[in-house]
This record gives sequence, structure tokens and C-alpha cells, in this order.
Amino acid sequence: MPFPDHFHVVITDLKMPIIDGIELLKSIKNQRPETIVILMTAYASGEPASNAMKEGAYDYIEKGNIHDEIRTVVHIALMNKGLISDDPAGEKSNSISEDKDL
Repeated sequence: MPFPDHFHVVITDLKMPIIDGIELLKSIKNQRPETIVILMTAYASGEPASNAMKEGAYDYIEKGNIHDEIRTVVHIALMNKGLISDDPAGEKSNSISEDKDL
């Protein structure tokens, strides 16, 4: 499965109908190792979480009220990659969207 080179972050579910999140993670990391991959699941502990991190997932988030957690994880990941700067002045040019419909 080819991936365009313009995605900096991929957020995906662990359980999907055609390919599971770990296989998608492996495929992304094989083609674009610099891409940040965040997996979501109903249960963020145990073997699946451990496997995801071993395969190169940036983080593993448990589903629920996740909007703030996703926003925080993505913001930190993009800062760590040097794609955005920490913006204490509140400028919107490099900040994560405040859209509640994430």
C-alpha cells in the first residue's frame, strides 16, 4: 500500500475490517519511517500496546473522551519532529486545530 510523502501524522484504529492497525503501522514505517503513527483502541494496555510501540508507533491512545488527548499527543509529536514550534503567544499558524469535530 503506497503512502504519499506529505503526511506527517497518521491516526488509526487498531481494529479495522481489512487491515489491522499494526499491519498498517508496519507498512507506513516501511515506506515512510519518519511518519508519526498514533494508534487508538478500546484497550490501551497489554500485548497490543507493547507490539505497537515495538513496531514504531509514537503513542497508543485508549478510546473514550479522546479529543484533548489526541490534540496533546499530536502537538507534542509535531514539536518533537521540528514541524511546529511551541506557541506560547497563541498564534494559530503552527498550532493544532481547536475544531471540536476532530
